[in-house]
Amino acid sequence: MTLARVLAARRLELFAVALASAGAFVAEGPSAVPVAAVVGFFAAKSAESLRRAAA
Repeated sequence: MTLARVLAARRLELFAVALASAGAFVAEGPSAVPVAAVVGFFAAKSAESLRRAAA
């Protein structure tokens, strides 16, 4: 599997991580970005699991 396919398959996770990181940077400064990225990643994984279960 190429990198492009992996990124396309994980676009929801990438979007959630980017959004959480940007929000943390604006709200708290650079020190909060790693924590927000982890939280965003796991939130996206949960959303993806729920979407698959509902399908």
